Amino acid sequence: MKHIPLIAALLIAPFAGAVRAEKDLSQDQIAAYVAVVKADLARDGGAIAEARKRYQEALDLYVAIAKNDPNWHPDIVQFRIAYCRSQLEALRGRAEGERPPEGASGPQGAPDTATAEALERLSLLDAEMADLRAQLDAALKERDALVAERDACQEARSALESEKAELTVKLDDAIALLNAADAGDPRAELAPLREALDAAARELDAARAAALQRLQSAAPPR
Repeated sequence: MKHIPLIAALLIAPFAGAVRAEKDLSQDQIAAYVAVVKADLARDGGAIAEARKRYQEALDLYVAIAKNDPNWHPDIVQFRIAYCRSQLEALRGRAEGERPPEGASGPQGAPDTATAEALERLSLLDAEMADLRAQLDAALKERDALVAERDACQEARSALESEKAELTVKLDDAIALLNAADAGDPRAELAPLREALDAAARELDAARAAALQRLQSAAPPR
């Protein structure tokens, strides 16, 4: 039952994946993305000096990411590097307060920001799906372990029931011998029968203790 929330999470992953995956990004990856967003806002608002500063900050971060973590979506990183460089080139000679032409966000041939952002969102969803697959694998392994423990408990219980049946037969036989004792000295007849009865009782107690120990060993730790 405790795995139902995990299954529900898998069903809603396409809608909630990006939010959780963002938590798995490094500080540099988050800082680089934020720097690009701030640079775009500054550029569009005519704050040329601030835009240059933020684009250079983002460029340095993405170059460091490409060097230190080359396997983290290299296509997106190179796209961002090219974008920052193109924006820095476009801002050369721009006066403070000068806004870009209507509908333009950079020089001709500059990378499409919307496309880059869409690629980043896809990468976040991929990371989230990988995390959910790992959780699912762990849940399946835990389920298999619980099934194995359940089977061990059932086997121990079956062994206890079998031993109990055998000892019950022995006790019944001993009682029958006692009831069938003939005339003569009853004490002489009863002494060996009582010994057999006591031995059967001790056997039953030992079997119960052993079965209880097996059940405790098979049960999951608390």
